[in-house]
Formats: sequence, structure tokens, C-alpha cells
Amino acid sequence: MAIQEKIYGPDHHLIASTWLTLAKIYQAKGKYTDAEILYNQALTALEKTFAVEHCSITDILEAQVEFYKAIGNTTKATQARERAEQIRAMNQTKSALVVKAG
Repeated sequence: MAIQEKIYGPDHHLIASTWLTLAKIYQAKGKYTDAEILYNQALTALEKTFAVEHCSITDILEAQVEFYKAIGNTTKATQARERAEQIRAMNQTKSALVVKAG
């Protein structure tokens, strides 16, 4: 992990992918505080790498939905799900506009 951060920087999408994987491992081990930190770091890294409405962000948001549901935080689960749905809707609209213009 430290090597990846040194090579790519802390906000690279490969780093985000590693954090997401580690977050899932921590979640499975019951280390919920550590897992939440890593989910948030992964999300922040992708938001800096891509636009905040990039479709890749929905992967992390969906993982957060499942995480928050697992720990009983329905408020945060709902917020993450709604944001993922908004991003999907924006991307579908953009795709429709590109097809229409093309």
C-alpha cells in the first residue's frame, strides 16, 4: 500500500481500489471503524481522480450502503444509496444526450 501511494499518489484510482478491498476485509473482521475510514478514503480518492458524478463512484457508494446496513446505520445507508442513484441517473441522461447528438 505504501509503495502504491508513493508511486501513484494518495488520490489515484488504484489506491482507491486497494482501500475498498481493505475496507471490505476490515468489515468482514468486525473492524467497523477502520472499515468506515477506508470506505471514505476510497470515495474521496475517486472523487478527486474523477468527477464527483463519475460512474465508478457508485461502486464505492454501493459498498457503503451494504456496510452501513450491516452495522445498522440506515440513515447513512439511505444517503449513500440515494447518491448512487443520482449519479446513475445523471450518467444515463448524459449517455442519452450523446446518443441523441451523435
